Amino acid sequence: MKRHPFDFDVAIAGAGPGGTMAALRLAEAGFSVGLLDSLEERGLGRSLVLETEPTVYTRVGLPFPSGDMVAYEIERMRFISPRGRELFVFEEREHALPVAINLDVLVKELLTQAKKAGVRFFPGTRVDGPLAEGNRVTGLTCRSKARGVRRVTARLTMDATGFSAALVRSLPASFGFDFPESSRHEVSAVNRMHRLVPNAVEGALGAGLFSPEEILARMGVAGSYSTVYSFLSKKTGLAYLLVGVKRDYEGVQSARQVADSFTEKAGCFGKKIRAAAAHIRIRHSLDRLAADGFMVIGEAACTVFPMHGSGVASALITGSMAAETAARALRDNDTSTAGLWPYAAAYQRDRGRRLAAYDVTRLTIDSFSRGDTAALLEDGLMRAEDILNGLQVNEPVISRGSVPGRILAMARNPRLIAPITRMGATIGKVLTHYARYPERYDPVEFAAWKEKKRKIFGRLLDDK
Repeated sequence: MKRHPFDFDVAIAGAGPGGTMAALRLAEAGFSVGLLDSLEERGLGRSLVLETEPTVYTRVGLPFPSGDMVAYEIERMRFISPRGRELFVFEEREHALPVAINLDVLVKELLTQAKKAGVRFFPGTRVDGPLAEGNRVTGLTCRSKARGVRRVTARLTMDATGFSAALVRSLPASFGFDFPESSRHEVSAVNRMHRLVPNAVEGALGAGLFSPEEILARMGVAGSYSTVYSFLSKKTGLAYLLVGVKRDYEGVQSARQVADSFTEKAGCFGKKIRAAAAHIRIRHSLDRLAADGFMVIGEAACTVFPMHGSGVASALITGSMAAETAARALRDNDTSTAGLWPYAAAYQRDRGRRLAAYDVTRLTIDSFSRGDTAALLEDGLMRAEDILNGLQVNEPVISRGSVPGRILAMARNPRLIAPITRMGATIGKVLTHYARYPERYDPVEFAAWKEKKRKIFGRLLDDK
């Protein structure tokens, strides 16, 4: 390969949680890092409120959220079926429930630390695509008002651009990333945080739209894969709403329409504090996460949790894991696919394995009618342990004690026996297969692994 001086050891596109996490850790390890984002610094993270697993912060070496980073605190979560029946209740004092954070506060705190560690940040810089020499990525092209169009070269380039996946989607087919392009794997999300209208609170509570200091999670309201989270706090005077709707359902009812209808009916949403909308990619992770001179992390690698659409924890984890592998590869002067592969193997055999298993559930339920989704939840085919495992991103397992109840539920819903049985068998095969993800890069072995994975998922991944 032609040798030339590089602008940075590492160029990272995207200053979200994954990109800033990776930039911080690499700068702390002594490498020169250029971090680029299309937004200005004040707009990073937007006004999103997102839920994260509480265990992720210890895992990536960050302090537990506190102060302005915490969006709200709950006492319990109640899950409600599409027909309005209460299903499950989880107490915060008994379970490690998700932590609601203000994403912009998290990202800006990480960026502040990263800049102190030596990261050079380029706000207002849109990444256009990758630079490549043969099948090696050598940097990226970008543009900004201040600097115009320019080339940024690096020993290693990371795509952390979230939903847009600006680099990995633009790589030639010869790089082998096979990026999924289908609305079946995308969600539209709307969230809103407002001050309460004091004299409207009791009416909203009386209508059953909220319960004080609790999350009410309504499932399957707008299509089989949809969620409406509502939260009201008398202590802080806040009302919060999160709506997620599959993009291929939005011709019937959009996430914004669902949110507008709820907000109007509640009548208690006063002054706006935060509001944002976003598209989210919910398909299980890309099979490949590294190539010569290139790594992909966070939502750009499709690491959002398929069942509830939260991707912050995965972004932090992949950013931290990628930085650890990248630091070792840079020290060894080996940023080849083989040198970066330990990141892919470690991720896929652990978190990627669990996300792929849950994606089998997501893709199966995709085909259910509203009535079938309600039956799945109300009759006991899906139980409290399944929801809790999903919230905590644990491996999906069925306890022995829940088997008799599940069998009775299937007997009451014979039309669901076949898809549920196939789903369970496929989940088992996926878990076993991902545990055998190639530990070292071998093109033939990896191709065989991909082909077997494709056969295991079968028709579930046929885009319609």
